Amino acid sequence: MSKKIIIIGGGIAGISASLQLARNGMDCTLIEKKRFLGGRAYSNKNISTGDLIDNGQHAAAGAYSEYFKLLKMLETDSNYTGRELRVPFIDEQGRKTVLDTSILPGSAGMALGMLKLGGLSITSKLNFIRFLSNVRNNKIKPDGQSAYDLLIKNKQSGDILEKFWHPVILSACNAKPHNTDAGIFIEMLRRAFFGSKENARLMFSKVPLSKLLEKFEEKFNLRNGKLLYSSGVEQIIIENGKAVGVKLKTGEEIKADKVVAAVPPKSLSSLLPQLIIDNHFGYLSQFEYSPIVSIFFWTDREITDEIFVALLGRKLQWLFALNKIHKEPRSSEFPYLYSATISAANDLINIPDETIKAICIKDLSEIFDKIADAKILNIKIIKEKFATILINPRAARLRPNAETGIKNLFLAGDWTATGLPATMESAALSGTLAANAVLKSF
Repeated sequence: MSKKIIIIGGGIAGISASLQLARNGMDCTLIEKKRFLGGRAYSNKNISTGDLIDNGQHAAAGAYSEYFKLLKMLETDSNYTGRELRVPFIDEQGRKTVLDTSILPGSAGMALGMLKLGGLSITSKLNFIRFLSNVRNNKIKPDGQSAYDLLIKNKQSGDILEKFWHPVILSACNAKPHNTDAGIFIEMLRRAFFGSKENARLMFSKVPLSKLLEKFEEKFNLRNGKLLYSSGVEQIIIENGKAVGVKLKTGEEIKADKVVAAVPPKSLSSLLPQLIIDNHFGYLSQFEYSPIVSIFFWTDREITDEIFVALLGRKLQWLFALNKIHKEPRSSEFPYLYSATISAANDLINIPDETIKAICIKDLSEIFDKIADAKILNIKIIKEKFATILINPRAARLRPNAETGIKNLFLAGDWTATGLPATMESAALSGTLAANAVLKSF
């Protein structure tokens, strides 16, 4: 008789764990409190324009092996398109420089691209290449410090810190360098720059994120998986020091041999008895969160020739031309769609949308000449206050493994100990780690 597994949370981590456990013959029930899957990677229809837009722009890297393994199981990996690592940077004065690493593979391509990049001193470029070489040869250790301290110690200061490392770390880790753990920063560099040429490719979904998960229910059902939408869990049931099931908000109890909690720290705290938290999960309250603000706007004409650009010295950090990325046809009424991203947006998350719109328009008008002739047809602001945990050196030490101090209770989520920033790759990897831990426990 197959073992009964309950997975709480239908985000990337929960989907990853569920699918892999079901494929290994487990009797799985996935419980999701919302009426749709995806967690923080979901899409909603914009009423004003009719577009299905994501809750924020989620770019991926070719090195996202676990994430793409999951999409391959769902048969939706072909919805991603990749391009060589070519990053246009636009400074405060509107001057554009381009980092093009596509000529050579791996760190050699990055070194050559940096040497050709404008706006940096030759000393900064040589120090960058030396630093990258030392990381590759394992000569640099994180030592529990921040990415900022690590960079400064290795002569990555001034122009290269401001014009390269700051935007790269913001986008990858949703944190500024001084709030980023050096260990996950180094791991990010190794995966992106020291692997194959494919690993360094930037990957964009040609469809809204929710469409990438559409086949999950079908695949899950084929493995006798049971999916409960709009079902809130009241509490994980702990008896005699082990997890034996869950109690739903309706009062119904579902028993299981193992429970996987694929939810953020705040949610996990609400699912456990206080005594259990005090004895085993006191670290949950110590995690901080880093918000993201996304601005979607529609124009009547194109404002940039690029697919995406990094904006330096501005509130807006990245701009994506979604009409160049998405394969779905655009409405003639709203022909051009753009997404601007602000990571680590603590100073913006609680201010009015109208103020954010004004900031967005100001930045765009001062950078892109073409916008003077364009009409902004609609703007949509999306705020994710708890977008990711803040993985500074202290939080990096708190991140838990899949196994817990409670027998039969396992954890998954981008915030757990994956060694990666809190990304979709980290979420997918955490699902794999949790599934492996469950299977190993029998």
